[in-house]
Amino acid sequence: PGTRPHLTLHASHDLALAELGALCKRALDLEVVIRGADDGLAALARGECDVAGFHVADALPRAAAAAAALGRWLDPRKHTLIHFVTREQGLIARPGSRIRGLHDLARPGVRFIHRQSRSADGEEPSVAEAVAAGRADDGFGLRADATRHKLAFTPLAIERYFFACAKAALRGAAMKALLEVLKSPGFVARVSRLPGYDASQTGRREALDAALTWVGRS
Repeated sequence: PGTRPHLTLHASHDLALAELGALCKRALDLEVVIRGADDGLAALARGECDVAGFHVADALPRAAAAAAALGRWLDPRKHTLIHFVTREQGLIARPGSRIRGLHDLARPGVRFIHRQSRSADGEEPSVAEAVAAGRADDGFGLRADATRHKLAFTPLAIERYFFACAKAALRGAAMKALLEVLKSPGFVARVSRLPGYDASQTGRREALDAALTWVGRS
């Protein structure tokens, strides 16, 4: 009696996760482990976490193939999705670089940086940080990161970020507490301050085959 319910979330990096963690402190003991989307969903499938967070893009090269690869960990009979946030993904570049789109990446001398691997403590270095420091001319990243570092941004896609969990877990106190926080005006207000983010659908439950159309295909 008096103890907070505990929930383990394995999720790919996102700025809104910090906002969620700050609001969960009173109602929920939320343990967040930052890891790649594939690793997080695999952990969910093995029962090593309660919730897995991952994002999929509506466009971008190879986005459909990358999203389809994640679907192998999810079972429509067992799992469900909860909409977390949407976020704007695009090309981040140094101001004055004259990089306005993907075609500019082929120009001689342009230094493009891929998303970097996580460090030993689980943090994912920001592409925007690398561009701002002069280690690269451009790379793919979030509008919020570009704004924070005062960099140029060219929108390319909208990413949807989901939480996956077992349907049975929705009856538990921990998931009920998480959903209350997600649907709270306080969380929506915090996310609205992040450039390129939208929390209007946050907390909505979605079937796997409705949100992620590749699931269940042969």
